[in-house]
Amino acid sequence: MNGLSTSLPADVQREFLQTVPGLENVVMTKAGYAIEYDYFPPHQLRHSLELKEIAGLFFAGQINGTTGYEEAAGQGVVAGINAALKVKGEGPFILRRDEAYIGVLIDDLVTRGVDEPYRLFTSRAEFRLLLRQDNAVRRLGPLAREVGVLTKEQTRVLKDRLDQENKLVAWFHNTTLAPKDVDPLLVEAGSEPLSGSVKAVELLRRPRVRAKDLLGTASADTEIAKAKEGLRTGVLRAVEVELKYEGYVARERERAARLAEQSKLLLDYDLPYLEFETLSHESREKLDRIRPETFAQAARVPGVSPADLQNLLLEVRRAHSREKTSV
Repeated sequence: MNGLSTSLPADVQREFLQTVPGLENVVMTKAGYAIEYDYFPPHQLRHSLELKEIAGLFFAGQINGTTGYEEAAGQGVVAGINAALKVKGEGPFILRRDEAYIGVLIDDLVTRGVDEPYRLFTSRAEFRLLLRQDNAVRRLGPLAREVGVLTKEQTRVLKDRLDQENKLVAWFHNTTLAPKDVDPLLVEAGSEPLSGSVKAVELLRRPRVRAKDLLGTASADTEIAKAKEGLRTGVLRAVEVELKYEGYVARERERAARLAEQSKLLLDYDLPYLEFETLSHESREKLDRIRPETFAQAARVPGVSPADLQNLLLEVRRAHSREKTSV
C-alpha cells in the first residue's frame, strides 16, 4: 500500500493496516518487505565508473548504492563500454547531464554520494527539455555508433532515421505556405487564418497545429510528400516537438553549453583541499572526500557555496603557479 510500505513483522503490519478507516476487516495477502545490501560509497568512482584508487576496476549496479532496476542496468552499460575501452587503450565514455539520464545518475552518485538507495527521478535532471523520449535516438544513437556498440544493421537504421528527421526539419524551415493552402486546417484547429504567406515552422509553433496536417499541404509529387509515407515510427513526433519548442530548447542548450565549459577546467586528483584555508571547513572536507574531476563537478557537491567556488578557482591557479615556479 502506497505510503505504508514497511518490513515490520507480518502480524504488526496487519494490525496497523486495520487501523485505517474502512480497512478494519482488511485481509493482507502478502506482507511488505525490504531488501538490504552493502554498498560501496560511489564518490570513490570516476564518471567512467572506474575506481579512482584502483585502475581497471569498474563498479556498476546496487554496489554503488542504487536500486537494482533501470539504474543498475544503465550503469552496467556504461561500465561495460568503459571496461572495453580501457582494454583497448582508448579514452573513457562519459555521458553529460544534458546528454542522458544515465549521465545525471552517474554524476549524482560520484559528486553527491548516497545516504539511501538512489532512484533516478526526472526531477533530478536540470535539462529535462533536452532529455526527451522522442529525441533519444538523436541524442544517443551517434554516441553508440562512435563507441562501437551498434551492429551494421543498427547503424543503417540509425542513419536512415536521422536522414528522415533532417529532411523534415529542412522542409519546415524552408517551405512557405500560402493562406489558401492552410487556412482551412487553421480554422479547424481554432487558430487565426493567415493574412499572408509564412514559413511552415512558424505555423507549427501555433497551439493545436500538427506537423502531419501541415505536411498534408505538400504537393503529391514532391519528395517530402512521397517520403512521409515511409517515415519510421516516432520520426514525425520527434521533429514536431523539437520545432514546436525550438526557442525553449535553444535556451536550455545554451545553459548546457555553459556547464560544458566549466567541465573543461580539470582539477588534479591530488589537490590539497584541506590546506585551502580560503574555503569553508565543510567545503574542504567534502571536496577532499569526493575529489571532483572538474570545476563543474565541484559546483554540484552539496555544501560548496558560490564563494567557495570562486576561492577554489583562485587556490587552483595559485597551486599551478607554484608548480611552474618550482620547475
